[in-house]
Amino acid sequence: MNAIRLSVLIAVSVVAIIISYVYLDRPIVHFFSAHDSRSMVIFHYFANTITQVIGVGIFVFSVVFAIRLLKKNTRPNDFPLFVVCMAVSMSQSFRAVLKPVFGRAWPDTFKHGNPSFLQDGVYGFHWFSANDVYQSFPSGHAAFISAFAISVALLYPRLRWFCALLMALVLTGQLIMYYHFLSDLIAGCLVGGFSALVCYGFYRSVEAKT
Repeated sequence: MNAIRLSVLIAVSVVAIIISYVYLDRPIVHFFSAHDSRSMVIFHYFANTITQVIGVGIFVFSVVFAIRLLKKNTRPNDFPLFVVCMAVSMSQSFRAVLKPVFGRAWPDTFKHGNPSFLQDGVYGFHWFSANDVYQSFPSGHAAFISAFAISVALLYPRLRWFCALLMALVLTGQLIMYYHFLSDLIAGCLVGGFSALVCYGFYRSVEAKT
């Protein structure tokens, strides 16, 4: 993806985030809260378990890959899979930096009695907050799954529909369980997608020189 297309993608995402923040975030959370959507346990698994399983897989592969590197016994698919790991790691690094910068209140109260939109009417951003109760934006789960799914789809095009399904399940679960506002998820996808594109582009540039 060239710089112009990437710039357009970022601009469109930012506009979508703003529209969602102003018009969609609160009505969506109110809707799912009013309909007790958290009683549908399947969406909890979509929201959390998929990324947990992938996370374990990434950890195991990273250990195996490190051992193979030390033994100088790597396999053809090791380096593409390592690119996926780097994309996910980059997305989570961005997430860790951005969350306290934006300092957004969560939709609901989850931990440490955090002030939230549903429980306390708190909505918006608390910029450069050192308090970990204001860390809803961007969504780490959305960043994780989008970095994983997009990088795998770029490296293995035949798996793109499976990757799209995984991404859709996680994002749908996060939204229906109202763990995040819609704009949090869009921002997380932007972070994850950017990480995937950067890592994939670097991999292709190195591959072209070898």
